[in-house]
Amino acid sequence: VLESYLQKPANGTFLVLQYTDGRKIKLGSKNITMVNFPRDDKNLLNNLRKIVESRNYKITNDALRMLTELVGNNLTELSNELNNIIVYLKDSGEIRKSDIENYTKRTNYSDIFQLINAVCNKDGKLALKTLHDLELMREEPIAIINRISWRLRQIWQVKALMDMGLSKNDIMSELKISSGNLYYIQKQSKNFGYDNIKLLLKNIYKTDLKLKSTQVPPYDLLTNSVLEMCR
Repeated sequence: VLESYLQKPANGTFLVLQYTDGRKIKLGSKNITMVNFPRDDKNLLNNLRKIVESRNYKITNDALRMLTELVGNNLTELSNELNNIIVYLKDSGEIRKSDIENYTKRTNYSDIFQLINAVCNKDGKLALKTLHDLELMREEPIAIINRISWRLRQIWQVKALMDMGLSKNDIMSELKISSGNLYYIQKQSKNFGYDNIKLLLKNIYKTDLKLKSTQVPPYDLLTNSVLEMCR
């Protein structure tokens, strides 16, 4: 069905495809431009390193790992954080783990991680309290829902790698995460099966669409979505 549609697509179409089995669809029209966006962690870290180097700075591996653990895998948000850190550092020349700890917006991120933990532990009361705090701090609902989605994908990846028999060290190396982060992900993964994660990600996808397309107050939509996830 998709291949026949691509023979004569509607003008202005932006189609995003994720390949999982190596087979790429054939483009039937010369008017279609295909752009590839790799989603591996190594590519993300390399892009971040290039951003830092473009500002005539260097960054340690520990600093990169901590930044992605705090902020997630959204390249725009990561880039903004790096730029803010560089402003604070002025002429030091290198970004270290201590700089990430000192200058990243930890207050918002710590509250968002508390929300993620509440969702993963199905603690609706704590989730509501944390959402209220985030609303007072004017944290963007779309950013919140994206970070919950990112954590759920991490849980899926860890569960899959554990099922494959990989050791903790191999999992940390594969996902570029610290031992502390892996500990909490493993703990949270006990509350979820693969089918459950699929349902939650589907819920997040629907909420994301509503946040971008309806006039309903964003935090009302987010609250309903989070409560559903906590059931």
